[in-house]
Amino acid sequence: MNPENLKPIQAGADAKAKGRKGGIASGKSKRRKKKIASILVDAMKQDMNVGKIRDDLTAAGFDLKDDDTIAATLAYSLLYSAMNGNMQAARLVLELLEEDPEMEHRKRIDGITLDLKERVVKAKEEGW
Repeated sequence: MNPENLKPIQAGADAKAKGRKGGIASGKSKRRKKKIASILVDAMKQDMNVGKIRDDLTAAGFDLKDDDTIAATLAYSLLYSAMNGNMQAARLVLELLEEDPEMEHRKRIDGITLDLKERVVKAKEEGW
């Protein structure tokens, strides 16, 4: 970070105007992201009719007859990529299944932290 490029914080009406402008931009960004998410949710429900992907997954042993939506095909494709050595895909699969070792470690730490906080509260109530 270059301190020469930093602008001093403005007070009063100038800061309020900049804050308002930022809030408006933030709202636009949130609406745009919500619209994109809505489009993706609708698209995931559509039937998958792409032959090459379907053929590759079928050849890999996946049965797409029961669920041939884009969402299912995407899940199969992700798993297929992970099985073929794509470590990012493997990590994402584990995260989606909540079996990521790092995630398990974080859950364990969160549980210990919560337990310690409960003990502190209980000790304070007992007059420690």
